[in-house]
Amino acid sequence: MPRYNFMLCLMVLISLGQSGSDEPNLLLPSASETPTDAGLSLLDEDAGSHECSACVWREQSKVLRLETIKSQILSKLRLKHAPNISREVVNQLLPKAPPLQQLLDHHDFQGDASSQDEFMEEDEYHATTESVITMASEPEPLVQVNGKPSCCFFKFSPKLMFTKVLKAQLWVYLRPLQQTSTVYLQILRLKPVTDQGSRHIRIRSLKIELNSRVGHWQSIDFKHVLQNWFKQPHTNWGIDINAFDESGNDLAVTSLRPGEEGLLQGAVTTQRLVVAVRLRYLPLSGPALSIVSINIEGFSGCKAEILATMANRFDVLCMQETHIGPSQHRPTIPGMKLVAETRHRQYGSAVFSRPNLKIEEVWTHTTEGNMETNTVALPNVSVTSVYKPPATPFLYTELPERCKRRFHISIGDFNAHSTSWGYENNNQDGDEVETWLESKHLTLIHNAKLPKSFHSARWKRGYNPDFACVSSDIVSRTEKDVLDPIPHTQHRPIAITVRSALQATTVPFRRRFNLRKADWLSFQQEIEHSISNIHSLPNNYSNFTDLVKRSARRHIPRGCQTQYIPGLSETSSDLLKAYYEEYNKDPFSSTTMELGETLISEVGEERRKVWKEMIENTNMTNNSRKAWATIRRLGEDHTTPPIITKVTANPVASQRVANRHNQLRRQPTGEHNRTVVSDQPQPASPLTKPFDIEDRTCTTSPPLPPSRNPTTQNGLRQ
Repeated sequence: MPRYNFMLCLMVLISLGQSGSDEPNLLLPSASETPTDAGLSLLDEDAGSHECSACVWREQSKVLRLETIKSQILSKLRLKHAPNISREVVNQLLPKAPPLQQLLDHHDFQGDASSQDEFMEEDEYHATTESVITMASEPEPLVQVNGKPSCCFFKFSPKLMFTKVLKAQLWVYLRPLQQTSTVYLQILRLKPVTDQGSRHIRIRSLKIELNSRVGHWQSIDFKHVLQNWFKQPHTNWGIDINAFDESGNDLAVTSLRPGEEGLLQGAVTTQRLVVAVRLRYLPLSGPALSIVSINIEGFSGCKAEILATMANRFDVLCMQETHIGPSQHRPTIPGMKLVAETRHRQYGSAVFSRPNLKIEEVWTHTTEGNMETNTVALPNVSVTSVYKPPATPFLYTELPERCKRRFHISIGDFNAHSTSWGYENNNQDGDEVETWLESKHLTLIHNAKLPKSFHSARWKRGYNPDFACVSSDIVSRTEKDVLDPIPHTQHRPIAITVRSALQATTVPFRRRFNLRKADWLSFQQEIEHSISNIHSLPNNYSNFTDLVKRSARRHIPRGCQTQYIPGLSETSSDLLKAYYEEYNKDPFSSTTMELGETLISEVGEERRKVWKEMIENTNMTNNSRKAWATIRRLGEDHTTPPIITKVTANPVASQRVANRHNQLRRQPTGEHNRTVVSDQPQPASPLTKPFDIEDRTCTTSPPLPPSRNPTTQNGLRQ
C-alpha cells in the first residue's frame, strides 16, 4: 500500500480518539502556555484548602505526559501539526466500507461524544473485545508474475498473533451493474512462483445475485483463514480476489482502472480492501514468558519448517547440537530471529527469539571441555541455554554482571544423572548440578508424569537429560511440558511457561438466564399486555411460547461467563486491574510481583471465607456432591475427569461372535493350513450316527426314583 494511504488511515483513526476536528496543536505547549513557577505559586494560593501542591504537580505531569504522547505520534507520522480534517473530507477520502462508517458514526467526528472506553465492548472482568481494521497492500514479488496480482496482502502486528479471533469479515467492493446478473466471487490463496508457474489455491467461493447501479460492498466470512494465518504466519503470502459476472467481467475493485477516478471517488480512494476483525484479549491467560528447548541433532531445512509452525507458541527457542561449523551458513527459522550462536561441527548451539522481543544483552561461553552456554538478557529476567557433552564434566561459568537479572532460567541438555529428574542413580555430574542449583537458588522444574525427553534408539528406553531450572521466586508460576517429537532426533522439545499470578478458570460456552438480575415486573407487564391478543386455542400454543421467549430476552439477562477467577471480590477487582496494567508493561518487574503477591493473598482470603461458609452450611449426610464440587471450584486444579467407556458384556460377546464368523469365512492358505483328505473310509462314530427309535425312547422315559438311582447311592462311577 502506498505510504500516503497508510498515513491517511492511521491519522483518521487517531483523530477519532481525540476531541474532534478543531483539536489544537498536538505538539508540546509553547513557552507562553507552559505554566511558570509564579503561575504555580499563584495557583496554590487560589486553591487554598481545595488542592495541595502535590495534586497540582500530578495534574501538570499528567498533561505533560499526554502532550508528549501526542508529540511522539506526530513524529511517527512525520507531521509537524495535527491534521484538521472535517467529516466531509473524511467521507470523501475514506472507503465507504460498513466497518469504517460504523466507526465514524460511533464517534460522530464532532467531539468527544463517546470515549474510547465506551467504544470498547466489556466482556467479563478481565477480557475485552476490540475491533481492528486493516487495509490490504501489494503482495511481494515472489508471488507475482509480470506485476500481477497487485492485491491483496494483509500484514498483522505480532501482538495480534496471540489473540483469539471471534469474528473476521473481508469486505470487497464490486463495481456497479446496469442490469441484474449472477456474480461468482472467488478468493485464492497466493503461493510463491516456482518453475512450474504460479500456484493459486481456492479457499472460498460465493455466488451472488447482484443488481446495484451504485456499487456494492460484499462481506465474506474470513475467520478460519485468519486463524490459520495466525497459527502459521509463514503461509500468509496474500490473496487474489476475482468476481466475474455472466459476461466474464471482473467486478472486484482491487485497483482503479482508467476513467474510474471520478466514478469511484469516495468509495475506494485508497484502492484497497478492508478487513474488520474482532479480537478478544484474555490478559491473564497468556504466558509472561514461554521457552522451548530441543536437542535438534543436526539442524536442517526440514526441521526449520517444523519449528516455524510452532513459532507463535513461544518467545525463546534454545537449540543444542546444531552441528554447524564456522564455515557453514547461519541457521534460519521463518518468523524468528537468531540472537545467539555457538558454532561447532560436532556440537554447536543457537538461541532464537520472536522478532519484537526486547533483548538487552547477549553472552556466549564455551569451556575447555566444549560445554556451551548461550545467555540472553531480557528486562528483569535472563535465559541461558546449556549444552554439556556426555564425556565432559559439568563446569558452569559465572554470568557477567551485565547479564545478571532478578530472575534467571536455565534450560537445555545437561547430560547428568540424578534421581531428582528421573534416573535410577546419581553420577558425579548429577551431584555437581544439584550443588550448583542450591548455590544459585534455582529450583528444578520436573514432573514425573510427563513423557521422557529422550528415547534411546540403542537401549530402547527413555531418559531425562533435558530439563530446566528457574529462580525460586517464580517456581510457583512455572509449568513444564514435553511436546510432540520431531523427526530425525531422539530428543523431544521441552517447554517452560511462566504464567501470571492468577489463572482464569475456563468453562464451556453455554448461555444461561440470570434469574437474579431479571426485571420480573416488566416481564409480567409485557406478558399480560400481549397475551390478550392470543386466543386460547391449541394452535396458538407456539405463539404463546414465542411471546414468553421474546419477553424473557428483553427483561432477563442471558449470557455466559466462559472465564472467571474464583474468589474475586469487588476489592480485589480493583487490585486485579492494577496488576493487569503492570503485567502488560513488564510481567517480571518488582511492582508486578508485589501486586501479584497481594492479589493472591486477597483472593485466597476470599476463597477461605467461601470455604468456611460451605463447610458450615453443607449437609453431607445424604449427598456430598456439592461439597466436592466446591472443593474443585475453590482450588486451581482445572483437570477434567477421565472419560470412562461403559462397556457391557453384550457388546463383547457380539464382537467375539463376529470375529469367529470372520475366521470361518477365511479360506485356508499355505502348506501348514492344508487339510489332508484320505481315500480310506473313516470309522463310524456314535456322534455321527442318526437318531433311531431306541434313542428317542431313552430320552423320553421318566427318570428313576432316588432310591433306585445308582448315582445317588454310590456316587459317580467311572
